Amino acid sequence: MATPAIALVWAVRLAAAAIIAAVAVFASPTSAGGALPFGPTPVERSTVFWYVRDGFELGLGCEMRQPQNRLMSRSQPSPKHCGLWCLRVGECTHFTYSKGTCVLKDGLISRRQARYTRNSMCGLKLSRRK
Repeated sequence: MATPAIALVWAVRLAAAAIIAAVAVFASPTSAGGALPFGPTPVERSTVFWYVRDGFELGLGCEMRQPQNRLMSRSQPSPKHCGLWCLRVGECTHFTYSKGTCVLKDGLISRRQARYTRNSMCGLKLSRRK
């Protein structure tokens, strides 16, 4: 009599595991099934996230688009190296870093002039305000 009860418990456990696995597969945004219609969906970020560090106001996902204010550009291994280069160049007031390229710029600039650009970073030198 105990054997059918044990079989029922194992059948319920197996069914629960199958349901959990199916939900995990369909809820994954990389799966072929896509997201469940009632679950959370990925949202594309379209605003710049700002923070202060190392003498800069740094923006994640931003670009300063003023080609007339371009000082110079060169390849840099990271946004941090780009910022250090900007600190060494006296005329630099801000920079944009994207895909390994650092572009130093000068001139009056504010956060409002930043435009969202995916996979990029910009920095505004704190000492630019005189």
